[in-house]
Amino acid sequence: MTNVAYPKVLLLIDGEWTAGTSGKSQDILNPATGQSIGTVPHASKADLDRALAAAQKGFDQWKKVSAFERYKTMRKVADIMRQRAPDIAKIMSLEQGKPVGEALIETNLAADLIDWFAEEARRTYGRIVP
Repeated sequence: MTNVAYPKVLLLIDGEWTAGTSGKSQDILNPATGQSIGTVPHASKADLDRALAAAQKGFDQWKKVSAFERYKTMRKVADIMRQRAPDIAKIMSLEQGKPVGEALIETNLAADLIDWFAEEARRTYGRIVP
């Protein structure tokens, strides 16, 4: 575990990774050692405004996607999450101090939840389930 490289953390805004415009950041501390393992940028108000506008744009596009295409996209996300689960678990362990095995279970359960919601995305009932 001590040789695991911690990834550079950036903000994802409108499909682009950015360090943000605030110029401020915060250390990410390993709870086991108290040592900094990386930094996370602080988002400025302008960053948040851009992120909210991008989220609205994404929602406007997503709501036009067919139920079956949503299902396929979400299943792909879950599959990628499972493929990357060992790396995600190591990062979670560094950040949270939890055992890697527990983090691996948590990551795979999250992928299972995405699969469940993907199945629900196939059902377009409207506002009330028949």
